[in-house]
Amino acid sequence: MEIIKKNKISIIEEQYIGFQLMALLINIFSYFEMDRKWTLEDQIFLATYTIYIGYIVYLFMSKGFFEKDTMDFSPAHITPIMDIVIITYIMIFQERFEMVLCSLYYLFIIYHTMRFPRKNTIYWVGLVSSSCFINAFIKEKLIINFIPMIFQIGVFWIFTYVFSSVVKALSVSESKNEYMIKELAQKNKMLIEYASQDYLTSLLNHKSFYEYLEKIFVTTKTFSVCILDIDNFKKVNDQYGHIAGDEILKQVADILKASVCSTDIVSRYGGEEFAIIFPNTKIELAKIICERIRLNIQEAAFKALTKNINITISGGVKEINKEVYLEAQKKFVDSVDQLLYKAKMSGKNKILG
Repeated sequence: MEIIKKNKISIIEEQYIGFQLMALLINIFSYFEMDRKWTLEDQIFLATYTIYIGYIVYLFMSKGFFEKDTMDFSPAHITPIMDIVIITYIMIFQERFEMVLCSLYYLFIIYHTMRFPRKNTIYWVGLVSSSCFINAFIKEKLIINFIPMIFQIGVFWIFTYVFSSVVKALSVSESKNEYMIKELAQKNKMLIEYASQDYLTSLLNHKSFYEYLEKIFVTTKTFSVCILDIDNFKKVNDQYGHIAGDEILKQVADILKASVCSTDIVSRYGGEEFAIIFPNTKIELAKIICERIRLNIQEAAFKALTKNINITISGGVKEINKEVYLEAQKKFVDSVDQLLYKAKMSGKNKILG
């Protein structure tokens, strides 16, 4: 949504700069078309206007191309003041086209209301009114044109009020949409997290384990996988109940998370089984880590209701490298599971690899 907002501001600024360049060219051509002598005031005006246009073009280009990390196209606050000064000058010295050039005030209101949507309408009407009064005063028409000028300013005010109301309404609608999109994105993120996590232990679930395994197969040259199983867990459930069993599972999950690196991927494989992926880890190191996990669990104080009980785990660990194709991943996990089975059958509380 932030990108869309920046693109919108960028488009408005591009149109504004385009209009300014067009106005500069019209001014230059008008001098040639009318065969008018270039006075010192004309030269100063065109030089100043050209420098000003060059400045706002530079600001836009620098924000868009030289500051790509921020990409802040917010308009400079000095530009409305400069614009109204230039329009006032044009209105004074292009008296023949005063009625046509009056539309510049409307363009001024339109562009700056879009560029600064939070500004009060009185600000724009005040700038336009000041320009009209200065124009009439210099031409010595302030008294003659007072009533028509007041009427014209009233028209400007109504136009500004209506146009700014539309812009603000669109801005409010845009803000509501932005809020809804952000809220939807946040809820989607939460749903993805819930869908990928085991509800009891907050570890990754069985599905997520295989999703990560696919990524590891593609991105990692060598890695190891371990599958662990709590020994005699059925007896714990039968003797102390499933609530106590759930507490044991959560405690084991906490020990697993505390015993591995932040890059290792711990998941609840199913029931009382847990699986760990060790990226960029050879079998020798993986076996050392798994043995440390086994000892940590063996030495931990587990509570079932009010009684302390001893918990042990058995596991199998195996290394795989990138030469093995993605199709072999299921067979690979099955072979690790077979090592777990052998550990169980050969006395439990051990790691085979």
